[in-house]
Amino acid sequence: MKVLRKINSVPIYEFDGKNEVYSRITLEDFDSEPVYFKSVIKPMLAIGHEGELIVWLKNIGLLQHSQRCNNIIDNVPCQGVMSWVPAKIIDQYQWKCKNCLKKRNIREKSVFQDVRCKFKDIIRLLAGWSKGIDVESLTKLLCIKKQAVNSVFNVAATVADKYIKSHLLRWKLGGPGIVVLIETYPEGFKDYEIQENAQNSTPILCIAEVKEVPTRYWLHLLERFNPNITEQVQQVNTTALQVVQEMVLPGSILVTNFESTICSYEALLSLKHLYPVIITKNGLQRHDHFNQLLNNLETIWATAINVCNEAQYLSHLHVQNFITNFLWRQKFELESFENLLHQMCYNFL
Repeated sequence: MKVLRKINSVPIYEFDGKNEVYSRITLEDFDSEPVYFKSVIKPMLAIGHEGELIVWLKNIGLLQHSQRCNNIIDNVPCQGVMSWVPAKIIDQYQWKCKNCLKKRNIREKSVFQDVRCKFKDIIRLLAGWSKGIDVESLTKLLCIKKQAVNSVFNVAATVADKYIKSHLLRWKLGGPGIVVLIETYPEGFKDYEIQENAQNSTPILCIAEVKEVPTRYWLHLLERFNPNITEQVQQVNTTALQVVQEMVLPGSILVTNFESTICSYEALLSLKHLYPVIITKNGLQRHDHFNQLLNNLETIWATAINVCNEAQYLSHLHVQNFITNFLWRQKFELESFENLLHQMCYNFL
């Protein structure tokens, strides 16, 4: 079986990167991972079994369990109980009122209400989002319109974003005595391999916890600013410092650049009541136990730089969905798809 290469982020909407690897993958390869998808979902994707998939989506809560008729008869709402009945339509089922016989789409009041493609494609697109596969590749693999792929990706990103925001503690970094690196893309990574014309890039606050492998990150999209306009710099700095306070646990050892425009050493000193030890990258040389860290900075930042580089292919409006996908997959890894479905059942939209 060919190995599906995973990129570090999901390029939603327009992506101009190279997708030759994905163009060669087959549905059989795609449906073979992760284990949950292969064992639970794949059997329901076989020809003639899509009805089973739709019923399963209803049973787990991704489609409504029950509906009341909203038809108006003589200025009075019907409110009749609706039954789930077979139908000769693309969704194979529909709701039908026992009183007035009005019919309704089974996608109503679900996360799939505005999605226009078959359920078997929807479930594969959710799996693709959870693997970090880009829009163009899924469009070609499933032979469906890019608009449909984007719609499903938006659903996934919205659900994931709401979960992350309501469970931020699971993504927080650092802690007493733990080193946390703080940089801003692209300025803080000039010495590394970043996109050409990066100075016009979307700025992203990058926070890395130096504790274990793989490195854990928090990325936050910042507003574009003119470094020569003090008011704009102060505004973005205020936002960045708030993010640091929110995502880095007190007692962490903060490491930053001395002259960074955003989150400089001087700016971080305002947080010294939370982080008593704040060091510049150059200052690491004066601490013997931090010397090895200084030699491995490029390796530590490699994944975050890749994410930020790929984000530059997107319009500013869609970079946040891109970052959300990365943060989700970083936390749940091979269980990203299963956890996404689980959260969608809670009607996060």
